[in-house]
Parts: sequence; C-alpha cells; structure tokens
Amino acid sequence: MRVLLGILLFFSLGICEIKERYILSSNEIYSTDLLPKAPKFLIAKFGENFSLTLSSQKLKELFASYSTPFESAYPQITFSYHSTLPLVQVKEQIAQALLLQYPKMQIQSINLKPIGRDLGNERVFELKTLQNVIFKKKTFQILLNTSMGVVPFLCEVNARLEVYIAREDIRAREDLSVSNVERKWVEFEGFIQPPINESEFLSSSARSFIKQNQIITINKIKPKLFVKKGEMIEVGLEEGGVKITTRLEALQNGGLGEEIMAKNPTSKKNIKIKITGVGKGEIK
Repeated sequence: MRVLLGILLFFSLGICEIKERYILSSNEIYSTDLLPKAPKFLIAKFGENFSLTLSSQKLKELFASYSTPFESAYPQITFSYHSTLPLVQVKEQIAQALLLQYPKMQIQSINLKPIGRDLGNERVFELKTLQNVIFKKKTFQILLNTSMGVVPFLCEVNARLEVYIAREDIRAREDLSVSNVERKWVEFEGFIQPPINESEFLSSSARSFIKQNQIITINKIKPKLFVKKGEMIEVGLEEGGVKITTRLEALQNGGLGEEIMAKNPTSKKNIKIKITGVGKGEIK
C-alpha cells in the first residue's frame, strides 16, 4: 500500500528529475526547495558555509522516507547561498579594503549572510567595522549597522591572487631570483602572513629555509645585501644643487633602503648612509 501511494504521489506531483544546482536565499534547505509540492521537511543548513554538496542517493533515501520519490541524473546536488538583501555598497567597501592589502587580487565574488537572524525586508545596512581577520581568511565575520541594531554577518571572498612560489628549495641567505622563484595566480584562501609583492621579490633574500612550491610570505624574507661590510661604496651628497660623490668604507652589511654606518678613510669619521643600490648609498 505504501509503495502504491508513493507511485501515485510520484505521478500526481509530476516529479521526474531534480536539478544539479540550486541557489537559495535562506540558511535552511527544505524539501520544497527541490520539489515545491513535496511534504515540507528540513534537509540541511548552510551554517558557516555558502555552498553545500549532498549525495543524490542520500537525498533519494530521505525523500523516500516521506513517500516522495524522485529521479536525478547527477550523483551530487549542489546548493549555493545568495542573499537577496541590498548589500552592494557594503561589498564595495569590503573589496576596497581587500585591495589595499592585496593590490594584485582579482575578486570574483563577495558573499554575505546574517548570522542567527532573519532580517526580512531590511533595507538599511552600514558597515560598522572591518576586523583584521579580513586580511587573513577567506571567510570572516563583520558587523553591520541596521535599523534593527548591530547584526553580525558572515562574509566569504572568492578571488585569485598573484603570489611568488619557490621553484626549488631555497636556502637561508640565498637571493631570490627568476631562477629559484616563479610568479603564479592561486585561489585566495587567506594568509597568516601576507605574500610578498614584486618589489620585495626583486630586493630580497631568504631569511630562513623556503621549501619548494611554498608560497613566499613576508616573514620568510629579508633585504638582499647590496653592500657588504668592509666594501668601499660610492656615496652621494647633494647640497645647494651641487652633487658631491665620494667613497666610504661600509662598517655594516646593508640591504636596499637600509641605513648603515660607513667610515671616511681620510678623516676616519663615521657617517650614517642609506643604501640606494649595489655598492651605492647617500648620506643621511
């Protein structure tokens, strides 16, 4: 009798096949989101996710327990969350903040959803704060001011980012170069330490060992030595529109932009200089 009832319901509802993907604006996924005429029951919740993939076989078994069979040509069904709230301005502010930290980022989408509250037809949204975690994770929390008070939102960033990756194992103090480092685009997952940029790549050496295929982050580098202790370096000083050049002895190692002490071999006076290039500097 139960089987016969299921068959009759199958034809009466006109159920043939469910889709491979569903876009929903609620944190809960119900049976009626797949089959509008089916008995309503909860399938799953997004929680902190913006996308869920469920087994078609498991869904068939669940629907069958409610005498509601269906067919599917797909082994898995994907559900994606998309808010219908007016959050365009907030997303633009988040994008600007991200691009300040990651200028080479290509943002594909920014998704937002309220945490623990149904905001209905709320239309007033103002970004309250951007926590530091925004620069470190793909998914993070923000606070929005609304007419209903301060509401926490979950934010997900889908983006690609230009990074520098070790072609091979790089030893500590080894200079970074095109022979041991390559530039790649990767999916953004967040970083505890920010990845290096082009100028840092060109002027740096390894602070510590960097493993092959590792993304090079700022904590793994130090300024490349442009001047070594004991070397004679060319130093410039400009006064009154006249540039004077002399040679001093470096008393310290120095990288590009660093300040070191140097000695005038004639007067024996120590002078602070700023490194401006290989074997070059300017008096501070």
